[in-house]
Amino acid sequence: MGLHIFLTGSSSGLAGALLPHLCRQEGVARVTGLDLRPTAFTHPKFSFQQGDMRAPDLTARLRGCDAVVHTAYAVMREGRSEAALHDNNVGGSLNVFRAAEAAGVPKVVNMSSVSVYGRGRGLEEGRRLRPSPLFTYARHKAEIEREAALQHPCVVHLRAHLIFGPNAQPFLRQMCRAAWRITTPAPWPLLQVVHEDDVAQAVMRCLERDVSGAFNLAAPEEVALSQLVRHGRRFMVPLPLAWVRAAAALARRFGHRDEYTWLDVFDTTLTVSCRRPSRCLAGGRLTAPGRRARRWGRAGAHHRAARRRPTRPSAHHRARGSRASMDSPLTHATVLIVDDDPIFSESLRMILPAQWQTLQAPDVRSALALARAEPVELALVDMHLLDGQGSDFIRMAGTLPCMLCTQDQGEPAFQAIFDDPAVAQNVVGYLTKPLKPGTIWSIRAGLQIGRERARRDRLVAEATARFEEERRQVAGELHDMVGASLTQLTWIFSNIDHAAKAGGPHTVDEVEAQCRRGRDIVREAHGAVSRAVKALQPEEVHIIGLRGAVDYMVAQWQQTAPRVQFTLSCAKDVDQIDTRRAGIIYRIVQEGITNAMRHTDAEGVDTRMACRDQQLEVSILSQGRLLTSTDTYLLTSLRERTASLGGVLQFSCGTSQGNSHLKVVIPI
Repeated sequence: MGLHIFLTGSSSGLAGALLPHLCRQEGVARVTGLDLRPTAFTHPKFSFQQGDMRAPDLTARLRGCDAVVHTAYAVMREGRSEAALHDNNVGGSLNVFRAAEAAGVPKVVNMSSVSVYGRGRGLEEGRRLRPSPLFTYARHKAEIEREAALQHPCVVHLRAHLIFGPNAQPFLRQMCRAAWRITTPAPWPLLQVVHEDDVAQAVMRCLERDVSGAFNLAAPEEVALSQLVRHGRRFMVPLPLAWVRAAAALARRFGHRDEYTWLDVFDTTLTVSCRRPSRCLAGGRLTAPGRRARRWGRAGAHHRAARRRPTRPSAHHRARGSRASMDSPLTHATVLIVDDDPIFSESLRMILPAQWQTLQAPDVRSALALARAEPVELALVDMHLLDGQGSDFIRMAGTLPCMLCTQDQGEPAFQAIFDDPAVAQNVVGYLTKPLKPGTIWSIRAGLQIGRERARRDRLVAEATARFEEERRQVAGELHDMVGASLTQLTWIFSNIDHAAKAGGPHTVDEVEAQCRRGRDIVREAHGAVSRAVKALQPEEVHIIGLRGAVDYMVAQWQQTAPRVQFTLSCAKDVDQIDTRRAGIIYRIVQEGITNAMRHTDAEGVDTRMACRDQQLEVSILSQGRLLTSTDTYLLTSLRERTASLGGVLQFSCGTSQGNSHLKVVIPI
């Protein structure tokens, strides 16, 4: 007798790939699908049940099943609130796990995502889960895995990378069919893909074998998504990522509630190691997970175009030429040679590595057209061109890193370039004619400088965008909360005025009641303002660093409360933490000290910050009598801030000891 498999989310795109594969297996007797929407798939082995995975009757539906494959998730908001999306993804998933355990189902496979890692390269399954705090879907996936590890440790989690194929996510299919492609500054962020058929095979291997824990699913090659989408097509309109982000921000401003954080995939490097699934799930065609995704670079309706041999090898194909070379940061690059001398241009092209893509242009006009249409990382520009000067191209090429080619370093035109800031800021070096030994190393150095500049600019732009988004959120919260409070106060004043004019035996009581209500509204408004202001990045961190900002804050407290002994021990390493995370850590320390002063009759507050084993440990110990009637007080904001950084918070206090201790451990 074969397996009876229960599949949640049977109307989803991933289920569209899983169902035919499962029903073809001889060892599968029945497949039952559950979804809110009817499932179009039909097969003698398949039966559909319409229902909600959050329903209390799910345990009864699962009785008699041999395995549960959980694919029911919402990636996009589609107009839903944050609470509704959390209830669907996290609440629904935990209900499935609980129901399966109660029904005695021996095997549960949960479709997770590599987005739980956040970012990184070559990550293995044991890596700490640190999803992007801005990506709701990733945060939900990570929360599900953490809760399952505590309550349902037997659940198998398949962390798939971008899934390509006929049933891929709609936004991936649209990108593969569109006439445009999203471009990013060099260096290109790297990722991996996996074909839906390989995911289906991995699910079946998990059902057939005694395995547990998490497994990464991805093809071994690392590619840039923009290059993968472009693969097989010569002409696509380049669309800068900054423009797309601006359009998304404009859509949100006009009330579009969908989430656009999936755009982070274009400028976030995230690759994983698949040694564990190759070892534990090996067998059949799954030995090399994701090779269909490699063969069908553009899956679905366009896989035939991807299999065609291109007329000119692309950067993606060249990067696949040597697995060993993938470890080098300068393995693949696109270089533009702007020179009207064909002999010199050919000499440059010959000394460049074979894996690099080279483009050539004899004049300013054609060079600008290539620079805007192709992902050029470095331009080698001659001083004198057919239709202008090399400085004209550099000035009009935006932020493209350029190296000058000159026969005479002493000529006035060459030296004048460095007097023009608009041109000099994009020059990363120069080459002399004729070429000398070691020229390739000068070009490599220029390319590396350009990539570091692009990376810096991208990080600055990302930080600025997040800062502006925080400001908009704070402004919206202040507008809503304070506006409502002021409106209520206006009515209260009107009621007081009406009662005073009307007179009567109960006038004083009515006025006192209205005043009490007014004080409550003011207190609530003050709390809303406090929460909004705390959400802002502290200016001190940007100016004097995290260590200096905390030292200044402790000194301010010492002046405010001279009878309390404040001590601070802060390691120098904390200033190496990036500004965004440092701002949140500063708020954690600030709120920890504030809570100690607010809820205890403090005699001393000892604050310590130390970096150990790639972790930051923050300890705030307060000595003094507790002013609260219970042993704990609310730490909601502290817990949220700590969780946003992937950290752990521990708090203890007691009236008998006469102290309170807050400890926060954050990975850095």
